[in-house]
Amino acid sequence: MGIGKEIEWQFEAVDLGSDIKAVCRAAEAAGLRLRPPKRIRLHDRFFDTPDWKFYRALAYLRIRTKGKTAEATIKTFGTIDPGPRVRTELTEPLSGELHELPGQVGECIRALAGESPLREIFSHSTTRQVIRASDGETEIAEIAIDHTVFEKTGNELKRIEIESLCDNSEKLDQFISELASQFKPCGRSKFAEGLASMGLSPELSPSPTLNIDSDSTIGELIQAAINVYSHRMKESEPAVRLGLDPEAVHNIRVATRRLRALLRLFRRFLPASAMRVRRELAWLADALGGVRDLDVQLQALIGVCTQAHVSDEDRAIIIAPLEARRSKARKELLDSLNSDRYSMLVAGLNVLQERAVSKRSRQSAVSVLPKVLYRACSRALQDGSRVTNDSVGEQYHKLRLRCKRLRYAADVSRNLYGKPARKFCKALVELQDVLGQHQDALVLIKTLHTVPEDWGFTHHPTTLDAMRRIEAVLEKTAMRCRNQFPKAFTRVFDDAWPVLEKRILDAMAEDVVRSTREEWMRERIQFTFDRDLSERD
Repeated sequence: MGIGKEIEWQFEAVDLGSDIKAVCRAAEAAGLRLRPPKRIRLHDRFFDTPDWKFYRALAYLRIRTKGKTAEATIKTFGTIDPGPRVRTELTEPLSGELHELPGQVGECIRALAGESPLREIFSHSTTRQVIRASDGETEIAEIAIDHTVFEKTGNELKRIEIESLCDNSEKLDQFISELASQFKPCGRSKFAEGLASMGLSPELSPSPTLNIDSDSTIGELIQAAINVYSHRMKESEPAVRLGLDPEAVHNIRVATRRLRALLRLFRRFLPASAMRVRRELAWLADALGGVRDLDVQLQALIGVCTQAHVSDEDRAIIIAPLEARRSKARKELLDSLNSDRYSMLVAGLNVLQERAVSKRSRQSAVSVLPKVLYRACSRALQDGSRVTNDSVGEQYHKLRLRCKRLRYAADVSRNLYGKPARKFCKALVELQDVLGQHQDALVLIKTLHTVPEDWGFTHHPTTLDAMRRIEAVLEKTAMRCRNQFPKAFTRVFDDAWPVLEKRILDAMAEDVVRSTREEWMRERIQFTFDRDLSERD
C-alpha cells in the first residue's frame, strides 16, 4: 500500500516500433542508461457512484489486474499544462469488495461514497513495454510505451509515458526536452479518453459569478455573492471527503468564512433564518479548522525542519503526534459531514440561494456598499494603529481577522469599483500574508510545546535539541513579519485606500456622498485621536 505524488509526462505515439527506437535515441542523447524492455499486460476497470462522486472530487477509482495480482487505486486528475501531469495517488492490494478494503483506499471509498453503490463505467486492456532509465547510479524514470484498447468500443490509444522516480535530474529534463521536440504532448488523460469512448460526459455544475454593475441593487449583489460562495462550499465537499487534496479543506473553509462574513455584513437586508445559517456555518468552520490548521502546521514544520537542519529521524518523531492529531480531526470532520446537522445546514443554504434578501434590499448597491466598506476599514485602521513591535501576538491576530472581513467586503465590490478595488484587495492580501505567517509561527511554537505530552516518554536529547532549533527559526520568522508589518499596513491604508475611496465617492449620488462623508469623517476623527493617544503613550 502506498500514497504519493505521481509526476508524469505523456506523449502521443503513432508507430510503436519506430517510436521505441526514437525514445531510446533520445535517452542515450541525454546520457541515460536503459534496461532491456519488459513486456506486461494490464487490465484496468474504472468505477464511480451513480451520481459521480469520485468525478466531482476530481479523482477516479481504478482496479488494475496484472497477472494474478490486482490492486485498487484512487488517483486525482492533477495538473496538465504547463509541464508534467502531477497527481496524488493512493494504492493498496485488492482483497474482497471495494467498500470493504481495510486500508487507506477503503477508508477513502467509504468516506466519499458512503452507502452509494459503485458501478463500472468503462474498462481497457493495455500492452505495455516498460523500460527503466538511470543516470548510471540512480534510477530516475520509468518509460512506458502503451497500446491500449477500450473494451465495448474497440477504440485504440498509443502513448509514451515517462514517470519521474527522483526529485531533480538535469538528464531527465534533457530527455523530456528531446521527446517534446519529436512527439506531441497528450491533451487528455486515458481516463478522459475512456469517458469519451463511452460517450459519457459528466458535467460539474457551472460556477455562478458576481456579475454586478452600478445599476444593481444591494439585494442583487447579496444574492449573487451567496450563490457564489454556497456553490464553492458544496462543490468542494466531495474532495474534502476523499481527503487526498489538502487544498480542498482550505477551499471549503474559505467559502464558509466568506459566507459568514457576508451574512454578518449585510444582516439588516436578510431574514432571521440567515443568522441561524451563519451560526451553523461557524460550527462547520470549527470542524474544518481542526484539519486545516494541522495541515498548515505540518507543511510549515517540514519546511522549518529543513532550515533548522533537523535529521529525518528527529523530524519523523516530532511530526508523528501532529499527524495523529490530524487523523483524529479528519475523523471528527467526516462525522460532522455525515451528520443530520450538516444536512440541515445545506438545506438552509439552498433556501438562501433561492431567495435570501428582504424588501429593503432594493436600495442601490453603490449607496449601501460605501457604509459597509467604511465601517470595516475604520475598525481595521483603529486596531492597526495600536500594533507595534512590542504588541502581543493576540493584537496582530485580531487585526488579521479585521483585515479578512475588510477584504471580503472589498471583494464583492470589485465589479463596481474596478481597478482601485482590485489593487486594494491585492494590498490587503499582502498584509494578510504577513499577519498570517506571524500567527502561524506563534501557533506552531505553542503546538510544539504540547508535543512532548503526546510522546508519553522522554526521547533522545538530539530530538529535544532539534525542537529548540525549530523554535528559534519560528521566532525569527515572527520577528521578520513584525518588521514587515508597518510597510504592508501603509500600502493598504495610506496608498491603496485613498484611491479606492475616491472611486467610491465618484460612484455615489451627491446626497449619499454627503451623509456618508459625515459618517466616515467621524470614524476618521476617532481614529486620529486614538492613534495620537497611542503615540503619546
